[in-house]
Amino acid sequence: MNARRWFAALAALLVLAVLGLAVALLGSLDAIVERGIEEHGTRLAGARVSVDDVEIDLTKGSGTVRGLRVANPQGFSRDEAIRLEAITLEIDLGSLGSSPLGIDLVDVGEVEIRLEVDEVAQTNLDALRRNVEGQPADRDDDAGGTDPEGEQRFRIRRLQMAGGQILTVGPHTEGEERSVPFPGLAMKDVGGASGATAGALGKEILLAFTRRVTATVARSELLDTIEKELGDAAGAAADAADGLLRKVFD
Repeated sequence: MNARRWFAALAALLVLAVLGLAVALLGSLDAIVERGIEEHGTRLAGARVSVDDVEIDLTKGSGTVRGLRVANPQGFSRDEAIRLEAITLEIDLGSLGSSPLGIDLVDVGEVEIRLEVDEVAQTNLDALRRNVEGQPADRDDDAGGTDPEGEQRFRIRRLQMAGGQILTVGPHTEGEERSVPFPGLAMKDVGGASGATAGALGKEILLAFTRRVTATVARSELLDTIEKELGDAAGAAADAADGLLRKVFD
């Protein structure tokens, strides 16, 4: 074999090797994303985060995360604090390979939250929120630094949670489980124009989510108190109070 043919054969082998690596990486992309969610989510929340399944299709710019669960932090029951049935993503294909990577939509389906209150009026979501607030906003867990140059950033243009239910239990319910409708959550331009790291985005979203849940339950408890105190006259007063409370809590 002359030198020209030898180099041509070598080049062909290199191309095949690169294509094989690309196929292997794309084939394992779902597992990489699943592992990233579980590892970074657990570190951020200070409680175990797990998912049932992840499916990413870069050719269509879409993704689905099924059965995302956040366990209770220490000091609470072994029940799950948060369960999201399905999360679908719409990825801006034009932003692939750039930073920030654009995610046009994060659409969260039904949400189930278990809000537990202990004897000193602390909740499991309070504990999760403190864990999150204790994390640096832009932490690079691999390099050990803060927002190093070149770290991938993301921008979520729109995030929406359809709604669901909050199961609340504690001294305020005399130990009985009580259900409160969760009205959902909407956020825009998460990460800002320049985007944010995965850790910073997770922190921003989880803090907004826990505030929304806590405010929803607090408003519900206050309205129940008003109705019990006013009896037959509760209807109109409760409606007026609800409008005022929405301004305060929302």
